[in-house]
Amino acid sequence: MFHIIEDAHDLREAVVDIFQYHGFESISFDSSEQYLGYLTSPDYMPPIAVFTDVNMPGMSGYEMIRAISNLDQTLKFVVMTSETGIRQDHTDAACIYVAKPFCPTALILMAERLIRCHDSYGPTASHACVNSGAWKEFPTAIGGACRYRCMDDMLDCNTE
Repeated sequence: MFHIIEDAHDLREAVVDIFQYHGFESISFDSSEQYLGYLTSPDYMPPIAVFTDVNMPGMSGYEMIRAISNLDQTLKFVVMTSETGIRQDHTDAACIYVAKPFCPTALILMAERLIRCHDSYGPTASHACVNSGAWKEFPTAIGGACRYRCMDDMLDCNTE
């Protein structure tokens, strides 16, 4: 299960469709506030990871991540952003940063690896979000069109 928070309706629906097409369950939300309300509802189902936009009306994705991290440090966040760089004060906010525009292949690759890490280490494993090194770019089969970054070797998940 993945949670998707994106204020742009078409992009939010595209991410949900991509996940569903590849057999991944997901729930989507159109704002940080809506997601925070879901966290405290009886319907809440913990995700493997939360994919979130950061530039949204009202509470930004970064503000939401900080608020949630104060309550639950086990959630893994994937930031989807059109920002060209990661500001120093946000480097510890997420496990993975995905540069918009991104392609479906990048999302599927990340989802598969996040699931593998979750299955190997459990939902509360802190290895996935350690902030102990430089950001790296991971190439994809189609080259630079799908750029995403993660801390250290989180996507490799130390399973080799």
